[in-house]
Amino acid sequence: GAFVDGLFNFSVFLQVTTFEYVDRPFYHYRKTNETAATAGYRKNYMDRQLVLFSKLKKIAQDSGNWDYFAEAYYNRIVHATMEISFNALRSKEGFGQKYHEIKTVLHHPTFREAYRQFSLKHLDIKWGVYFFFIKHSMAFPTYIMSLIILKLKSRGTL
Repeated sequence: GAFVDGLFNFSVFLQVTTFEYVDRPFYHYRKTNETAATAGYRKNYMDRQLVLFSKLKKIAQDSGNWDYFAEAYYNRIVHATMEISFNALRSKEGFGQKYHEIKTVLHHPTFREAYRQFSLKHLDIKWGVYFFFIKHSMAFPTYIMSLIILKLKSRGTL
């Protein structure tokens, strides 16, 4: 989603000197509400993601550990492309507007920088093909595969 929790966690974890891991869930996500934030279209979603990424990058750089965090930062941006594409497809607009939103994210400089850093070598074939299209800013195949993935996810088969 919006990665607000991730930004908070990252900020906090940079400050702690010790922690304890508890291997037990304390809450569960339940996806039954069709009006939930993850189910509906979110206007200006890419812009909000960019604000979060900017804050995350600044925190990582200010910590003096940018080299350590850079790969995870860029990977998170690449994966956000998928979320932004799904969001575009949830719009009530027609094909042209949805396609434009996907094309916009694929060509945005922040995302392009992340795509250059992203390695496909550890992905299985279906995700490798999908992220190949993203990495190379191929808007129409990204649109089609995002549509297929979103349909499969809604059916619970992915």
